[in-house]
Amino acid sequence: MRQVLIIVVLVSIIISCNKQEEKMRKENYYVKIDYLNLPVSDLRKMGSDSLQIVFHGSFLEDTVSIIINQKHFKDLILTTDEKTGWSGDIKTMKYKDVKSIGIRINNGNLIYIEPPVRQYNIQLLYLDKQVTVSFHRRLPV
Repeated sequence: MRQVLIIVVLVSIIISCNKQEEKMRKENYYVKIDYLNLPVSDLRKMGSDSLQIVFHGSFLEDTVSIIINQKHFKDLILTTDEKTGWSGDIKTMKYKDVKSIGIRINNGNLIYIEPPVRQYNIQLLYLDKQVTVSFHRRLPV
């Protein structure tokens, strides 16, 4: 009986260590930030003076950390709607006050985004370990 108890305890310790190791492993993804295709000819007025970030792609209970001006802003837990591809969005602070944006998916590397001078909304697409950041005056539907 005592040996069975010891085996059960050892197995539970090993399982716990494996789960901790999975959490500690860095999330690897490639990042593409599309500064070259800014829609400069779009002169429509923005609907809000706040920075809005929209997430699409293949999130599955992923933790996304938002850092603005080198300060933690908010953590989101995102799961993508399979029918629409939409994962979530966040409205932050006034765009003119935003000097830098950092986004981290799970425990991966920080994605650093330098916001353009002119106000744009940000779309982050996360598919197949690739993150694509694009800028829009009006967010795609």
